Amino acid sequence: MPLSKEWLLGFIESNGCFSIIIKKSKNSVGYQTLADFSIKLPAYEENMLKDIQTYLGIGHIYRRKNEVALKATKLEDIKKVAEFLGPLGFVSAKKRQEFENWRKCIGIIETGRHLKKEGLLEIALLRDVIHSKYQWNKKNFCHVRLDIDPCHVYHKEGYLPHNCTICWSERGIKIDVPVKSLEKQQTGNWN
Repeated sequence: MPLSKEWLLGFIESNGCFSIIIKKSKNSVGYQTLADFSIKLPAYEENMLKDIQTYLGIGHIYRRKNEVALKATKLEDIKKVAEFLGPLGFVSAKKRQEFENWRKCIGIIETGRHLKKEGLLEIALLRDVIHSKYQWNKKNFCHVRLDIDPCHVYHKEGYLPHNCTICWSERGIKIDVPVKSLEKQQTGNWN
């Protein structure tokens, strides 16, 4: 059965994963940043993944135990996925938002801004929004920021509270929050 755009959009919406990988590196900012697209299925569905791989013209298929995955991390492949999905209408608003934030990260990587502190931090913020429940390497925005540019609260207090949101708002925009907000957050007294 030939694949259609609409079928593939629905399949990606339910099984696709948009990820941003940030890992230590010896480059100018100390971190390598990659956009990642993957689809994981049971091993018996490998032919379906091969069809998707051929249709999109991207990535590699990896086998592990009873699982098979189509993964793409090369920028050229990632851009193909973004171009394919961009004009299509997602049913899920949450999945569309994940995709849009992922696409913003691709734009930062494509222009080379990820090799500057501000671009890396912007990607780290967007990644926290994309991966609100799970991050494969457990390093969130604050881990990255403290490694390359500790914030004013860390300088003053010597630590950051668990689940800190001092450096960013709900929209993922970097902000400076007065230290009083930290005290209110720690005591629970917001009056």
